[in-house]
This record gives sequence, structure tokens and C-alpha cells, in this order.
Amino acid sequence: MMRVILDTNIYGELVKDPLAGKIIDVINPSIVLIYGIDIIRKELRDTPKKDRLAQKNLRIALLALYDRLVKDHTIKTSLMMRDLAEKYDLTYRELGGKKPRESLQPDFIIVSCASLKGMDIIVTNDNATLASELSQKAFRIVNMARNLRMPGFRDYEKFKRWLI
Repeated sequence: MMRVILDTNIYGELVKDPLAGKIIDVINPSIVLIYGIDIIRKELRDTPKKDRLAQKNLRIALLALYDRLVKDHTIKTSLMMRDLAEKYDLTYRELGGKKPRESLQPDFIIVSCASLKGMDIIVTNDNATLASELSQKAFRIVNMARNLRMPGFRDYEKFKRWLI
């Protein structure tokens, strides 16, 4: 079974995708299990209430999609995850990373959660931070030093092709 975390931006991709219903229907929980993290749900909840998508409230659509996919597989952020995310950040900065800490913290917590919980894949389209070469290098260095398995990364299109 593949254990997968969808980054916040993937819920936005899915909710806009005309094939979303087909994609969701083919997710077999005995093959692919989607996990959520409280920090991702919070980011979705922070979508402005006035934002609309095809006459629907975008915020409600995103949260409904999250709840449908994740069900009861939401992981609470722990102190250990935050500490590991901080190590990623320190290593990222030692490697020359310049992005603001506040913008990276949620992404680094997602990777720390995936690493500590042994997730197989993180699906993200965030190539500027989460899937950037520098961030990936920091994740590998820290995970190797702590003997943690590195999750794989896929973008939305590869994930979608893999499912359908």
C-alpha cells in the first residue's frame, strides 16, 4: 500500500480538474491511502470565504475534498515534527537558501511528518520551495543523518497519470 500526503496546492488542482471525480473514484484505499496533516487543513481553511469556483464557495469545496480523501487519517503536528522541520530549515540556510522562514515552515513540517511517519509519496506542485533542488538536498542531508527514509515527490500530473 502506498501512503501519500497531498500538499495544500494539490487540493486546489483537484477541485479545478474536470477529471477529479474519476480520479477520486479510482483511489483504492487498499492500494493508495491519502493522509492529511492538521497544518494542511488549516491552510485550506484559510482560503478566503468569498473565493468562488463555478458558483461554489472554494473554501467549502476544498475542505469537503480534503475530508473526503483523508477521512480519519489526519496526522497532528508534533513537537518532534517541528524540531525536524527546524533542522531542515537550518540545513537549507547553510546550503545558501534565502526564502523566508515563515513561508517554508509549513512545507518543511509536511516533509518532516512524511519522513517520521514513513510516508511513500508527497504530491506537490510547489517547485519553488517544497520540491526545489535546494530544499530536497537539505531534506536528504538531515534524513540521512537521522536514518529516516526520504519520501518520494510527484507533481500533480504524474500522480494523476499514475492513478488513471
